[in-house]
Amino acid sequence: MAEVDDDIRQPSTRRVQSTAFPPLQTVAWGANANGQLGVGDLVGRIRPHVISEAIRPTRIACGSRFTIILSREGRVYTHGRGDDGQLAAEVNLQTRPQLVQGLAERTIVDIATRGSHALAVDDVGRVYAWGRAEDGQLGDSGSDDPANDGSPGNAGTPRLRHEPRVVRSLAESAVIAQVACGRMFSLAITEDRRSIYSWGCGDDGSLGHGTYHSHELPRKIVGFPLVDQVGWFAGWLASCLGAVSYTHLRAHETE
Repeated sequence: MAEVDDDIRQPSTRRVQSTAFPPLQTVAWGANANGQLGVGDLVGRIRPHVISEAIRPTRIACGSRFTIILSREGRVYTHGRGDDGQLAAEVNLQTRPQLVQGLAERTIVDIATRGSHALAVDDVGRVYAWGRAEDGQLGDSGSDDPANDGSPGNAGTPRLRHEPRVVRSLAESAVIAQVACGRMFSLAITEDRRSIYSWGCGDDGSLGHGTYHSHELPRKIVGFPLVDQVGWFAGWLASCLGAVSYTHLRAHETE
């Protein structure tokens, strides 16, 4: 078995030696009415189909009707439906993976999505957010378009962001290693693996702050049990939360 340097576990250097593994490809199958498979059309696939041989994936995240790919070089690609800004571009549909230009000058080490918003973490621990924003899941109260600012005159108009933007209040208080998304809320785990921040829709206590209130700005979860073990389960926590309902959090579930 090839030895893995401990340094690759740090967010700034999480890269695997390409010589230790065969070439990687991205494959997809299933429903494709919104181009979420990234195969260049809107036809579903009942068998795995290669998306791109040019992109060497290290992580893939699936949202509602769209997909995000993180390459081994730290680049982010999106495809699928984009009418809520979730593709990080001013387009409504992409049937093949396209580079997210707003992150092209950054080295990204983690991605997450669910519903219609997305998060990314760069190699210095900053979190970027884009997509649907009306529940506070982007970590601030802004959007790209003043017409979609959620003011009374624009009631019923969703707040959207079409380009990645740093979650500034989080960047000022913590260095982040991993992120996770519920349908209408977000989570971030710090680099030291001892703290978890949450923000967005708090219905049914999903933010873990002891209330049912929603929060547009990230807040540290106080009194988190087993704090010394956050690092131990950080990996599957991020993976698990990307697939659970927004109405509650599950610590772990074995099928």
